Amino acid sequence: MARVFLPTVRASGIAVMYSVDQAVGFGGANRRDDVLLVQFFLLIARDSDARGNQGFTPPGQQTIKTDGVFGPETAAYIKFFQEDTDRRVSSAVRSLPMGGSTR
Repeated sequence: MARVFLPTVRASGIAVMYSVDQAVGFGGANRRDDVLLVQFFLLIARDSDARGNQGFTPPGQQTIKTDGVFGPETAAYIKFFQEDTDRRVSSAVRSLPMGGSTR
């Protein structure tokens, strides 16, 4: 069963964590409730990132449906989200001072 946790409420927003029981993606179990939750959060991420900036849209992709079905659109969104996140993390790490510490 997919679960959503709202552990804390901060002035900047609500911290949200989610959990799925089975993997979503190629080779995953792709259970309907797990896929629905992943699709929902992909749409949230598409609209804005955690800082309220413009989110992402995979090039040439239509909006995914929150239908609980893992198909080509959902696969494209997951792949693009992972690649976009990797790019952002790599960029942030490169911009850290020598030693990698933010303090």
